[in-house]
Amino acid sequence: MQQFKKVLEVSHVPSVNDMYLHGKGGRRYLNKDYVKTKENIIKQLTESNIKQFFTGFYEDQHKVKLSLAFVYNKRYNVRDASNSIKLIEDAISKASGVDDKFNYSVTATKLMGDSLDKTERVYVVLSYQYAEDLDITEDEFLSNQWVGVEV
Repeated sequence: MQQFKKVLEVSHVPSVNDMYLHGKGGRRYLNKDYVKTKENIIKQLTESNIKQFFTGFYEDQHKVKLSLAFVYNKRYNVRDASNSIKLIEDAISKASGVDDKFNYSVTATKLMGDSLDKTERVYVVLSYQYAEDLDITEDEFLSNQWVGVEV
């Protein structure tokens, strides 16, 4: 199985909670820093030839597995890794041309960085496999993962 691996470097890994700001009259607008970080990530992914990795990807045949590790330098204990996933999924989708609806498995790990380091990182590992090898029903999931547990 082929893998695409990339270490993304950003000044701050934003949370989905940072995506919108509120202005006068309660209007919401996109946070410019969030957009700038997303554009930076798209650029890093594009320069790493992510489109080439997906050359053999066929939407009707494949699904994507995404593993992320977020290195937070400040406020590690209050940062929520799951709130950082969407930005990375959207950036990967934009840079690769593959819609994130094809992600069948997404994992996120939170790592403690150096509080003096000005750069935060996101370790990205992507792979894709044939959908027929991955598609399982709820009953199959329960029989494999929840043996002996009443649902």
